[in-house]
Amino acid sequence: MPAPTGWPGYWTTICRWDAAIAPNGPMDRMLRPGGVVDLLTQPGGLLDRLTAEGGAMQRALQPGGLADQLLAEDGLIERVLSEDGLADRLLAEGGLIDKITAKDGPLEQLADVADTLARLTPGMEALEPAIATLQDAVIALTMVVNPLSSIAERIPLPGRRPARRSSSRSVRSQRVVDSE
Repeated sequence: MPAPTGWPGYWTTICRWDAAIAPNGPMDRMLRPGGVVDLLTQPGGLLDRLTAEGGAMQRALQPGGLADQLLAEDGLIERVLSEDGLADRLLAEGGLIDKITAKDGPLEQLADVADTLARLTPGMEALEPAIATLQDAVIALTMVVNPLSSIAERIPLPGRRPARRSSSRSVRSQRVVDSE
């Protein structure tokens, strides 16, 4: 059927409406039993909880509530969206978002490090038995070497003086300090 000539957008609008109300289309999915409208309007559903006495919506919209705080002259939304505000600085050319997402920038480098670590994981897991064996060998060698080193320290060698042993007798100071 050719499009009517009187209103150029008429036919396009009709075609979109047909798709919206078609079986399994957006309107059908919203209005069917158990659909979006049922989920929103059922007892204890989202709208029920939002509009409950003392609920989130009432607290947010009361004077001095969250909405007032966000929209105040020095509120969060004003600070973020003001000229030279946070949004401008973050999104400006050369701003933080530009720097972080730049080619070879910090975000890409972090992703590369994560990839490298992911590639190393299987190799490290394969080394686990060898690491345990090496640790056992180190403990065994330590148990052998420590007694040998204490024996070696007691062997007199030419040119090496034996270590002096401190006397076990304590000596009291004879010095008297005058407090004046």
